[in-house]
Amino acid sequence: MYSGLDEDTAFLKHRAAIASAAGASVHFVQLRCLVETLLKRVTDPSRHRFTKMSDPEELARNLKRNPLTKSVSEFQSMEIDTDDCGVYIVADRIIDRIRRDTLLE
Repeated sequence: MYSGLDEDTAFLKHRAAIASAAGASVHFVQLRCLVETLLKRVTDPSRHRFTKMSDPEELARNLKRNPLTKSVSEFQSMEIDTDDCGVYIVADRIIDRIRRDTLLE
């Protein structure tokens, strides 16, 4: 999650510099959906395996503090609305975009 705070931007710049020094490129992807969708998804049992947040009330409190409206303006990024598609479709879209971008370089 990107807050737009200076330390988040510095962290992303640092990671991009590491990738660049290794000859790799970084592709930022912002996944978006309605808050209602997030609140439904947060309870999915698969989240427990990775110790991810799983409480809708906790998520609602966090979203009040940080409404997820910030864009990673320092970097070119793609944005995907995930309300109506599953993880495999999202993954395919990301892969397709990276391949297109790589061919254009």
